[in-house]
Amino acid sequence: MDSHMDHTEIPVIETDEPLFDVIPKLFHFISMAVGEMAYTFEQMMYGSQGHRLRQLVHALAEDSHNPFIIVALMILKWDFTTATEDDWGLNESRGAACEFVAWQFLCHLNQSETIEFLLEELPIPRRGSANFIESEVGTPGMASPQGNTSQAGNETTPLLPNSSSFYRLFGKKRTTETQLSGSSQDTYRHEDIYAVQRYSRFFGLNALEIATVAHAKRFLSQRVVQRVVDGIWKGEIVFWDSLTVNSTKKPHIFNTRTADPYSRLRVPLYRKIFEAAFFISFLFLYYAVLVERRQNAIGIFEAVMYVWIVAFAYDELSGILDAGVVFYQMGFWSLWNLSIIGVGIAFVITSESLSTQNLPCGSLFVDHLRRSCD
Repeated sequence: MDSHMDHTEIPVIETDEPLFDVIPKLFHFISMAVGEMAYTFEQMMYGSQGHRLRQLVHALAEDSHNPFIIVALMILKWDFTTATEDDWGLNESRGAACEFVAWQFLCHLNQSETIEFLLEELPIPRRGSANFIESEVGTPGMASPQGNTSQAGNETTPLLPNSSSFYRLFGKKRTTETQLSGSSQDTYRHEDIYAVQRYSRFFGLNALEIATVAHAKRFLSQRVVQRVVDGIWKGEIVFWDSLTVNSTKKPHIFNTRTADPYSRLRVPLYRKIFEAAFFISFLFLYYAVLVERRQNAIGIFEAVMYVWIVAFAYDELSGILDAGVVFYQMGFWSLWNLSIIGVGIAFVITSESLSTQNLPCGSLFVDHLRRSCD
């Protein structure tokens, strides 16, 4: 291990430090700790290559309770994974180092802290204010932690600096030359503007979801993470205590004495059981329409199928809004469900079109599909 790596200063991350200050600190340390040699995840686990990374883990576990540590590491994992430059595997090693540090850090936490660090969602800054230095958006020189530039400035909607979530991400306002010269307009660092543009896809996601987007498979496969995943699947860890409009989403251990029984409908295991029953009902309706074969009118089973399609589309839309588009599109079955909705919409449109022309309607369309399959 070279001497430069040995003297890499371990960053001090305060508990209340904003996300976009945590990210560059961890980036610079991990880049220096990995050095110029590519290492595998296993080498970091068992070899001397992970010595400095373990020192970082112990420092974070002893001195910091910043809720953005795991989120920042998973964002950096995504950053290293999506880097385009040819570096002979260095970025892959840095991404593996992010997974290693995140995993080891979780091993120092208790159950409630693990749930907090993995499942607390990244706040979404409020939009709709022109006070967020529109004049600086798109200014050259906005670099990512890796030094890349971006032209996405013109596509960014201004954020509202007065919101609490804004300060959780950015912290206090930075003094700039514009302010020192006497201007009253609030301005922020160029790298902060770039960070909003580049990482806005992760707003509203938690560390576990960001790890999935970043393909952090080694991190996700670790036992401490899998216990949380299993807890969510079985309903031992929940996000909602009730289904009322005033309920707030917050991860916690399920408490039978305080939770609304109807909130159990959100448990993934139960939802999958309901989805299986839902698809069985769809198959029943499909074949019922084939048997009914009402050529010149909409039959009872066909009308029920229309209701089924609308209910299914509503459920999927709720899933997209709840999980976020970035995380939702990661699953194959999500795309499959969208295709079912597309076919259902085509079915309804075709049925209505044939009906207005006094032609055999929905059941004729289904019958045509059946003959095509035969």
